[in-house]
Amino acid sequence: MGNLLRREFFLVWVILAFLLVFIFLLGPAPDKQTRTHSHNLNPESKFLIPDKIHGMGAIEIIIDGNLYRYQRDNKMDWFYHDQNHMESDNHNHGTNKKQSDKIKYSLAGFGRTQKERSFTFDFRNDEYGVMKPKLYLLIYENPDDTKPSIKISVGDIAPDNLSRYVLVNSQIYTIANFHIDNLLNLIDETVS
Repeated sequence: MGNLLRREFFLVWVILAFLLVFIFLLGPAPDKQTRTHSHNLNPESKFLIPDKIHGMGAIEIIIDGNLYRYQRDNKMDWFYHDQNHMESDNHNHGTNKKQSDKIKYSLAGFGRTQKERSFTFDFRNDEYGVMKPKLYLLIYENPDDTKPSIKISVGDIAPDNLSRYVLVNSQIYTIANFHIDNLLNLIDETVS
């Protein structure tokens, strides 16, 4: 009985030593925070718009050449800027509180859009549908800016049918497709 107990005790120590050597040889786990992309505004941001809604003074949504612009007024309330009225010098931007809240709510949700995956983009092969998309998003930091701070080309829906490819600063990301659907719903609900 004593020899059997010693062999089992020895066997346990051999197995434990083997496991420790195996764990040591594997080394530390890879760093999951390694970034594979760069973003001009904030390379560490996991968000599509680094400053979320606070980084937006205006957003232009271009669908098949039709422009829909939402912007803030001097009180920081959101409104739909009707492009048909831009030609008149005295068109007003009377903000409707209910509509302003709806726009703010939708754009706050879009501002929280997170990048899911990152891909290298090959300009010779548009496998993500971002070269000639039907939908573009232009984000302006301030409503009076003439140059957008972020240009987003919205491409195809990914094979999982939940994500969508977007091109930002020559980098492809996937984002949750419902964010794009919410912007399209915003247009349907606010444009008469």
